[in-house]
Amino acid sequence: MKRGDQVAASTPLFALENQNETAARREAEERLRAADARLANLQTGKRPPEIETAAEQLQQARAMRELATANVQRQQKLFASGFVSGAVLDDARAQFKREDAHVKELEAAITTAKMPARLTRSSARIAW
Repeated sequence: MKRGDQVAASTPLFALENQNETAARREAEERLRAADARLANLQTGKRPPEIETAAEQLQQARAMRELATANVQRQQKLFASGFVSGAVLDDARAQFKREDAHVKELEAAITTAKMPARLTRSSARIAW
């Protein structure tokens, strides 16, 4: 086409290169898909195998607590009979408290694992 030529109304006069804009758009779409996937992952909570693992750990902790309970009772009888010192009984009680706290910790962990993740403003902002 030359200067002064007549052209139809719908005829393009020039074309802009759009490779950079197309690539930037594709990159932005990929970032959005990745952020959506991260958000979906956060909203689902733990996977079933992770919850099952925690449940097994809880069973073990409960068994250890039962053993500690029996040990406290045994040490109390021995202490009352004068066969063990107060320190041995104190150790047995402390062991029971540790085991009981561990059971409560695992129970709370399982409850939390079953919940979807709690999103804060900062984590939501980071995802986007």
